[in-house]
Amino acid sequence: MYAGRVVEIGLADELFAAASHPYTRRLVAAIPHLSGGKSLVGIRGRAPSPGQRPRGCAFALRCTLAAPECNAAMPELTTLSASHLARCCRIGEALKLPAATTGSADEAVGVGELATPVLTLESVSASYGGTTVVHDISLTLASHECLALVGESGSGKTTIARSIAGLHHNRTGRILLNGVPLAVSARKRPAAARHEIQYIFQNPYGSLNPRRTVGQIVRQPIELLGSMSRREANQRSGKCSSVRSLTAITPTGSRPALGGERQRVAIARALVSEPALLICDEVTSALDVSVQAAIVELLARLQRDLGCRCCSSPTIFPWFAR
Repeated sequence: MYAGRVVEIGLADELFAAASHPYTRRLVAAIPHLSGGKSLVGIRGRAPSPGQRPRGCAFALRCTLAAPECNAAMPELTTLSASHLARCCRIGEALKLPAATTGSADEAVGVGELATPVLTLESVSASYGGTTVVHDISLTLASHECLALVGESGSGKTTIARSIAGLHHNRTGRILLNGVPLAVSARKRPAAARHEIQYIFQNPYGSLNPRRTVGQIVRQPIELLGSMSRREANQRSGKCSSVRSLTAITPTGSRPALGGERQRVAIARALVSEPALLICDEVTSALDVSVQAAIVELLARLQRDLGCRCCSSPTIFPWFAR
């Protein structure tokens, strides 16, 4: 479905192998592979909101094959086979679109440089109540390096991330930032350390205050940690190129509504203070696959723009070399 209408019907194998609507083909291209050997390709723009949908094909605004006839009237479902129908007036051209693009897995994985670690965990264990859920974890993370923690739900990924950020207090072992031990609680850490570590939460619907505008959300970290006035914070966020690219879809005076918009704003909020370490806690898991691909593309592009190596979908992401 797209914008409230069925745009393609078919058997599962048929759609994955020979999708005929441009939107379906782009969705298939956005499906991630564990091998990392396929580049993720998002879909530009966003779906029109109810009440703002055009008379013709609602996907035309985002479609690379759009023609005048696409805007004239809503296409009818065209029968391609007994089990396969698609709502597109340019099905022949759509079938020529690549369903996926291939890439090198080596290009998608950041390789750390031999340097003093930005982050070090030494024998970290974490508990909830009297139950230990994370046992004796040690790791290092160098400048320009990307580290992904992989495991099923409940394996301890978020607990480790929250311990690094100082949000989980029931832990033992040492966590060091640039060689300096960090207090267990974020409240007991100096402002400089809190400034250096930023966190993007998994659920974009729970991590942002729905009453705040994009501008208010983005400038919050530098207002809290940078001892800046509101005017200075506005100027700082306005000059930050990464923030401008992330919030371009949603005006700074409005409130983010859709999941992709919210997660872009959450990333902008984390980047505005220019942290040394960016923790991404499964930031695409609650999003549609095409939006997931767009977010991963965006993170990789921002990483390249900031002089770091490319990464696929990190859980812990050190952004700046200090």
